[in-house]
Amino acid sequence: MEIKTKEIIKLNKGITLIALIVTIVVLLILAGVGISLLIGENGILEQAQNAKSKTENGLEREKLEQVVVYASKTARRNIIDGNALKESLKEEFGNEGTDYTITGNGPWTFNVKDTGNYYKISVDGEVEKLDIISFKIGNVTYKALNGMTWNDWRVSEFFTTENENGYTLGSAWSGNDRIRAYKPMRVSYVYINGNSVKANETIMPNTRYYIVDVEVLIPAL
Repeated sequence: MEIKTKEIIKLNKGITLIALIVTIVVLLILAGVGISLLIGENGILEQAQNAKSKTENGLEREKLEQVVVYASKTARRNIIDGNALKESLKEEFGNEGTDYTITGNGPWTFNVKDTGNYYKISVDGEVEKLDIISFKIGNVTYKALNGMTWNDWRVSEFFTTENENGYTLGSAWSGNDRIRAYKPMRVSYVYINGNSVKANETIMPNTRYYIVDVEVLIPAL
């Protein structure tokens, strides 16, 4: 009888140990799932951050639209006065250059430094949020604002003359000039689909442009 009792006790201990191990494994699985839901891709934290960003961006745009409406009160023939707009922006957004930048003479491009958001303000008071796009010239990646022409890009903060293989991009084009690339003893232009790119054309996002030598200069002997 005593032997059977000992065997039962051992059996119970074995069952208890197995149950404990199973419980620990289940808890670890649940913890892993919980952590994944919390910090994983599209997890709770990421969703909360996205919701916060959307709210802040919405409030920022609403404040900008109110500024534009106020500046429109002094508009003549429904055309906003640039000075009135800049004064209103200063009151609501802080100091130009430190807290924000505004470029152009109507339409204007407005950038909030803290959020990195860009907006287009039309002369008749329309506000449009602008997305940052990327494109390539050769293997070098550049950035611009969606809808920018090459003329707009040339005078923006995104412009750089750097390129590969000893080429530099020209910085003096205007109107419908062709986009020029410079390299010693070369006459080169930016091309796409067999055509040279004009300065008044819109930059296409996620597009690769190429530099083509149209003429190789031979130094005089």
